Amino acid sequence: MSVSWATAKPESLGTSGAHDVELKDSDLDASVGPEIEQRSTFIIQDQIPLVLPEVQSRLAGSLALTGKDLVGTVAIGSQDFRIRFDTGSADVWVTSTLCTSEVCKDKHKYNPGTFPEPPETAELKYSDGSFVSGTIKTDTVNVAGVVATDQFLVAASTLSDQFLTKQYDGMIGMAMSRSRSGLNKDPFFITAIKQQKDLSQVFAFKLSDPASLYLGGTDKSLYTGEIEFHTLADSGPLWKLAVASVSVGSERVLSGLRTIIDTGSDIILGPPSEVREFYSKIPGNEMCEEAGIEFYFFPCPPGETVPSVSFSWGEKSWHMSEDTFVRLKHTEDGVQSCLGNIAGRNFGYGEKVWLLGDPFLKNVYTIFSLEDDTLGFAALK
Repeated sequence: MSVSWATAKPESLGTSGAHDVELKDSDLDASVGPEIEQRSTFIIQDQIPLVLPEVQSRLAGSLALTGKDLVGTVAIGSQDFRIRFDTGSADVWVTSTLCTSEVCKDKHKYNPGTFPEPPETAELKYSDGSFVSGTIKTDTVNVAGVVATDQFLVAASTLSDQFLTKQYDGMIGMAMSRSRSGLNKDPFFITAIKQQKDLSQVFAFKLSDPASLYLGGTDKSLYTGEIEFHTLADSGPLWKLAVASVSVGSERVLSGLRTIIDTGSDIILGPPSEVREFYSKIPGNEMCEEAGIEFYFFPCPPGETVPSVSFSWGEKSWHMSEDTFVRLKHTEDGVQSCLGNIAGRNFGYGEKVWLLGDPFLKNVYTIFSLEDDTLGFAALK
């Protein structure tokens, strides 16, 4: 049987038990982390603040990650692989020994052994045109001691050219349910929750250096103050929040946005007309289009402050640093311009829906809770 899936996921230009995955620009290694403290948190749910009780976790672990793609070492079967974690998708895939193309040349390859008869194949497609295909397999997946046995995955024999420059061997999807899965199977974290009853249904990302993924709770040492939680916008498989606004300086430019929080994207995307309105508040902006994406340059003379950009879902405004708002700087004829990390693209979700990728998430500690269908932000230490 062949399974074909188009993720509808925007292009990526790119407690009880708890486990930490650390992102660094150093060599990959694994170590045991501290016990988790739990979350004394502040929640905004339907705009009503509530204080959540403290829960003490009993299990913890940490795993170092590396590189601009924010990847970590994960054991699949008896082998280790460089894996990217993606809250915008649900499946596990890994490059296999069956891939002999140039794209797979420098990737670590999974030896799938024997397949069930007859073998089942799958193709996982992304909306930027990238895809992987291969044979469906079950194996044990171990992320810093959080173990999912008999996890369904794709042993990829074909990777599209977009993966040639990627510094990872596969992906683990962290979406909310199997309805996001091309295999119609549970994502890794849900499989682990079902199998490890003392594992809290919470994970958290810190994507600034040194970045980390915490499975099973939050790492109190990485953030300060209370966590601002919000109820998810709907019961769909994506981590989506409603009633967001975006501001330039002190001026609120757009409101009523629905925002998909996606660790698998290295850009922020919104409908072209809305992104155009956003950049209208930054003088001297100039749009350029590439691969169906509308990017914007704006003047940023050396020594001058780049416009302050922030997003808000309630009482707090969460600001982007200059380094995260500016994608790159370009000088021509002695004039310096900046390319913004907010771009316009029609990616299939309609008006008022934005995708917030790593450029925003590097400014906050982000908590994903399957326990009560909430998502929260906290200030980084």
